[in-house]
Amino acid sequence: MEHITNKVADLVREVESKKDDNAFSRIIPALLKKGLENVNLSMFTEEKKLELLNAIGDEYVKRNQVLDAINVFKKTGNKNKLIQIGDEHNKVGLYSHAVRAYRIADAKEKLTRLGDKCLEEGHIAEAIEAYKHIEDQVRLNKVGDKCLEKEK
Repeated sequence: MEHITNKVADLVREVESKKDDNAFSRIIPALLKKGLENVNLSMFTEEKKLELLNAIGDEYVKRNQVLDAINVFKKTGNKNKLIQIGDEHNKVGLYSHAVRAYRIADAKEKLTRLGDKCLEEGHIAEAIEAYKHIEDQVRLNKVGDKCLEKEK
């Protein structure tokens, strides 16, 4: 009989450890359904509000709603998440999302590298956007020269 009691205790611990660590896991779907612009979060402390918004941003990322995620992380000032989004989209070739995320995070070094990559691969609009944010006149002139070469 004692081995059953021990087994039950082990099972309870296992279930508890598998529970979603996110305290907001039940409220997030309702907030997303209603829309963040239609929700009053004034009942939360500033710390809890940021935590909730970051959790919502993570949920947007999981749902592949990148622009919504970027906007939420912009509100929270979460530069690390913005850079992660930029890195992921840079890897898969979705440069416009990467430029936007890096621009909001003010990751100038990453924008420079991404702008160079975009210019090399012929993504002129994204290269221009990246270079404009870092205010690199020399690289912007290179974009102009490349356009003249291609007669664009």
